[in-house]
Amino acid sequence: MYALFGGLVASGLNMLSIFLLDSMAIRVYTDSMQKQENQLREPWHTDVCLWLDYYGDLLSLRQREVLTLYFDEDWSLSEIAEHTGLSRQGIHDQIRRGVARLSALERSLELAQRDRLMGELIKTASRQHQSGDDQGLRQSLSAMTKLLGQAVDGRGEHDGTL
Repeated sequence: MYALFGGLVASGLNMLSIFLLDSMAIRVYTDSMQKQENQLREPWHTDVCLWLDYYGDLLSLRQREVLTLYFDEDWSLSEIAEHTGLSRQGIHDQIRRGVARLSALERSLELAQRDRLMGELIKTASRQHQSGDDQGLRQSLSAMTKLLGQAVDGRGEHDGTL
C-alpha cells in the first residue's frame, strides 16, 4: 500500500489527506450514480397513464392512439399491430418514442408532479383541520398558495396573502 501511495505522500499529501480525498471521491461518485439512476429509471405504467391524461393531446394522433390502446386499454403489441396495420416493431417504436415524449413534457412542465403534491397538501390540511392544528393548517394553505402561484406565473413566487 505504501508503494501505491508513496509518490503522493512524497508530494506533500499525508495518508489522512489521501483518505479524505478518497472518501470525498466515493461520495461524489455515489451521488452521481444516484442522479444517473433516477434519470434512467423507466416510468411506471401509472406514470404514463397519468401523463397521457395531461399531455396526450400534444402527441401525434398515431402515438396517442397506440399509447392509449397499450396503457389504458391493455392491448398487446400484436392486437395493436393488427388494429393499426403497423408491424409489432413499429408499435414498439411508437410506444418508446411516445413515452419518451411524455416523459420529456413532464420533466419540463411538471404538471402531474404538482397535482400529486397538491393532493398530498390537501390531505395534510384536512387532517390538520380535523385535529385543530391551526398553525399546521396555515402552513399547508401557504404551501398550496405557493404551488398554485407557481403554476400560474411559472416562477414559483406568489405575492398574495391568505
